[in-house]
Amino acid sequence: MRKITTLLIILSFLSSLGASNDNQSADAPSLGLGGASVVQENIYANYNNQALLGLIETPTIATSYSHSFSLNDMRVMAVLPVSFGTFGVNVSRFGSSNYADLKFGAAYSRMFGDNFSAALQADLLSVMPSPSESSVYTFTAELGLWARPLEDLTLGFHLYNFINAGYDLLYYEEDIPVNMKFGLGYSIFENFLFSAEIENNSLYGTAVRGGMEYHIIDQVILRTGGASNPALASIGLGVILSGFHLDVAAQMIRNYGKTGAVSLSYAF
Repeated sequence: MRKITTLLIILSFLSSLGASNDNQSADAPSLGLGGASVVQENIYANYNNQALLGLIETPTIATSYSHSFSLNDMRVMAVLPVSFGTFGVNVSRFGSSNYADLKFGAAYSRMFGDNFSAALQADLLSVMPSPSESSVYTFTAELGLWARPLEDLTLGFHLYNFINAGYDLLYYEEDIPVNMKFGLGYSIFENFLFSAEIENNSLYGTAVRGGMEYHIIDQVILRTGGASNPALASIGLGVILSGFHLDVAAQMIRNYGKTGAVSLSYAF
């Protein structure tokens, strides 16, 4: 009975949070802000809003790991700025030995002036429904926009799977959600940033997320946040040392328990 209850909880958790093919945020900076990620200016924009890649000025690499129950989310990514824009590549795997989602993405972002950026990303997705079934593949795409209408205010928009791709599995068809996010970031003080966003997922409904980021000193960042659907509270810490940026985060999710993440990036 306990195993059945645990399985039902995990399935419910997946339905609420989605997997990597649902394009949920899983990096530590985002999770520390309750998942509010659409205006975050870092390399993890490879997943959250590729338009922000256009603001990165040096080649950067990163890896991120998060864990919930027995399910792991592992991501690696890189960004290369060039004279005519910025390229990003990313690979992620979500699941366990019994189920796994894979995602391979290639993005191009370009700034138009100093206060607007746009991006497109092409994705190759695959799912292994069970160890006895072969992996199934499909393609989709993402669109990202970023703007700074005021010195202290930024806006972000991200649309995932706008071509409405899905999987044709052995016995059934599986939809991949269309996921749309719109958010803002406001610098209340020079070292204090407030982020908020609303997300609509075609399968899981609407969620509201928000968080605050405070630079205690130039090298240490404290984050906290929360979200609805599912209700959660989060806390995170970032440490900057030369070109390295280490972030950790933990979330307490109502009815599900704890989840955590660690992310590491390096700017050359």
